[in-house]
Amino acid sequence: MVSPELARAVADVDQPERVRKAAYFGLFEVRGIPIRSRPDPAAFRFPQGVDWEFVKTFG
Repeated sequence: MVSPELARAVADVDQPERVRKAAYFGLFEVRGIPIRSRPDPAAFRFPQGVDWEFVKTFG
């Protein structure tokens, strides 16, 4: 399953920020959350904007 791998990448401080951010947005895709309900990628700040409880649901 890809979702636990994405969640691990989001939390992995050894990964570049761009990888972690891409993994975070991938979680929304995996969950099937509509684009209008996702954070705005242009305004999103990583890691301040991460919903860590959401990420934990994939663990």
